[in-house]
Amino acid sequence: MACEGLHSPFQLNYRQATVKTLVEMLLDDYNALLSKCPVTDREYVILKNGLITPYSDGNDSTQTVVVLCAEADAKLVYDLARRIRPHAAQRMRQYPAGD
Repeated sequence: MACEGLHSPFQLNYRQATVKTLVEMLLDDYNALLSKCPVTDREYVILKNGLITPYSDGNDSTQTVVVLCAEADAKLVYDLARRIRPHAAQRMRQYPAGD
């Protein structure tokens, strides 16, 4: 399933374009989203800027991916996840990026 043409309409404002945010997701979710998106789509470019990091949650050690992006780009990734992998969207975390 391609994510082409599935962009949700939203109004981009100055804050969304300039404020950076960190989006964190499980590596499995990241790989699933990336595999569903054509390389020409904006979401693919955003996801490819992700960094795989080790994450320890108690005794369970899981790899996650963090992506530094504009708030508007974070919304695109979240909307993509909500459409094609809803449980991934529920697990995604978003944090304000420090200066």
